[in-house]
Amino acid sequence: MKSYLHHSRSPRIYFYRDKEKRGIDLLIEENGTLYPVEIKKSAAVHTMKFRGFSMIENLDTPIGHGGVICFVNTWILLSDHVDAIPVGYL
Repeated sequence: MKSYLHHSRSPRIYFYRDKEKRGIDLLIEENGTLYPVEIKKSAAVHTMKFRGFSMIENLDTPIGHGGVICFVNTWILLSDHVDAIPVGYL
């Protein structure tokens, strides 16, 4: 948010929760595309209960590449559309 405000832009950042109570921590809207982000307190990305961002696939808005911010040591490709991002990169 600070980066957006520093550049005199209004941040378009949301939280998502559906009727089944599945949620996404952050949805960042940029140029009409939503970029989903989850935040996890783990480095074990292969064992965490991350099910992806399939719950937003039916939205009328394009979905961009997503990320899971967590305690991994290096950037890891989790799928074709989702990366594990080290919290230290922030």
